[in-house]
Amino acid sequence: MTVTTVIKVLKEVTQWGPIIAQAGKKIYDNTKGMFGNRSLLKKTSIAITLQELDKKVSQLEQNDLDQTKLLAEMAQQTDNLSKLANVLVTRIRYATGFAGISLLISIYLLIRNLS
Repeated sequence: MTVTTVIKVLKEVTQWGPIIAQAGKKIYDNTKGMFGNRSLLKKTSIAITLQELDKKVSQLEQNDLDQTKLLAEMAQQTDNLSKLANVLVTRIRYATGFAGISLLISIYLLIRNLS
């Protein structure tokens, strides 16, 4: 396993980080808009028309759909990240094994040449 291969795998693993963070921010912004400003909701009048109520329900349904899509994307990205991490761990194990064997061979050859 070469250094470029390790760098390539690390690059693939790290490319998903910003996408996951962006999805989390989007979910946070959606929920903050609905639940974060409770003090402002208390100050407004309680009289709400049926049209406004229908509009709010539609917005909530749309937010729910958007969040479901985001969660599905995040699940897929997490799965990809998990697979890439497993590949990286396996390659590191092989590299460590090869390095250990190479070290043992080097020590053997060094002792044989010094004798």
